[in-house]
Amino acid sequence: MTGVSSSLVEDFFGTRKVHIVVDNTTTFSDGVHTHVFENTGDWYEEVYWARIFGGLHFHHSLEDGGSLGRNVAASVFEHHFRPTRHEDGDDER
Repeated sequence: MTGVSSSLVEDFFGTRKVHIVVDNTTTFSDGVHTHVFENTGDWYEEVYWARIFGGLHFHHSLEDGGSLGRNVAASVFEHHFRPTRHEDGDDER
């Protein structure tokens, strides 16, 4: 999911340099568990290595998953990120 999400954010803004704040207020509300990233690559890399060091995945599975995520993001961006049409027929821009 992180590969798809980070790729979509990058594609939408046209740059990797996007300020991203990820906060887990569901479990923690102390501010300690807030992660701040200045680009999508740092966001992806942190999750990537956390999954390896946490013992959840192996390197090859994350490489394959990252590639799949980028492909899914490209398809979603190309086919579904389009202006919406209002009832009056005008495109939202």
